[in-house]
Amino acid sequence: MQEYIKKYIKKIAKKILEKYYDFVAANLFPLKINSHRENYEFIFIIGCGRSGTSILGDIVNTIKGVLYFREPKDIWVKHYPLMDIWQNHDSKLLWESSDVDIEKIEKIKKYFESYAFAKRSKYIVEKQPEHAFKLDFLLSAFPSAKFINIIRSPADVALSIQTACNKDPFMWWGAKLIKKQKVSFLAERIYGNNYLQIDIKSDFEYGLLEWKLTNDLVNKFATTHPGKIITIKYEELITDPASIRDSIADFIVGRHNGVYKKKLPQIYNKMPKNIDLSLKQLRILNLANKPGS
Repeated sequence: MQEYIKKYIKKIAKKILEKYYDFVAANLFPLKINSHRENYEFIFIIGCGRSGTSILGDIVNTIKGVLYFREPKDIWVKHYPLMDIWQNHDSKLLWESSDVDIEKIEKIKKYFESYAFAKRSKYIVEKQPEHAFKLDFLLSAFPSAKFINIIRSPADVALSIQTACNKDPFMWWGAKLIKKQKVSFLAERIYGNNYLQIDIKSDFEYGLLEWKLTNDLVNKFATTHPGKIITIKYEELITDPASIRDSIADFIVGRHNGVYKKKLPQIYNKMPKNIDLSLKQLRILNLANKPGS
């Protein structure tokens, strides 16, 4: 009973805080932004889903000055409905520089900055795996942005996706499996006949394909913008989180002083599984881009 009361009080306190931030955003922040725009810095956590983006986000959230948003999809979909790859049949997975709408981006920035102003934070960190498909778009919208990418064994990622789909396929692939269709369309666009010749059927195989697409796009971006992105290996993160946090803190704030606002979260040591992939599954991971893509 006592535990229930504690949870209830926390829930009420959270709602009160949200109301406070909404008030600041609607009333105080516009006054502040009209007189002096703070130099907020945006950092995006990316990587294929099920690669450890959530635990990475929790670790980044211990860095002083960071305001962390965990998959705030609603604010993006509100201004860009075609980003809803789970429910909107007309949506698209890949977003490019030409898709940037300055007016919409300004509204999204003000949403995040209002919270940062209220909480006196300088670094706005957003975790959203699907942002890996929007890298050029995000850099055009947020020219000073930085990106933290996490990579995990493709077989482990695919197995985790398969497990999630076994529980609820619509949670991962969306209504009527819309996201799965978008992944397939993008694979055809990038890999052409190389992809079409592979008869991909299972959630495990589609998980490998999503991993492949994500990391190919991230690697391409990292090649052209090396100073904008760092890549964290999942296996190193779970074995030495303290050192990884120090590296990330240096990347975000420059030379970091080693002072953190909270302790590291508990990390469950999910080490890589020895999964033997079939020749068909290896073909997915070795897909080559079609000429010109």
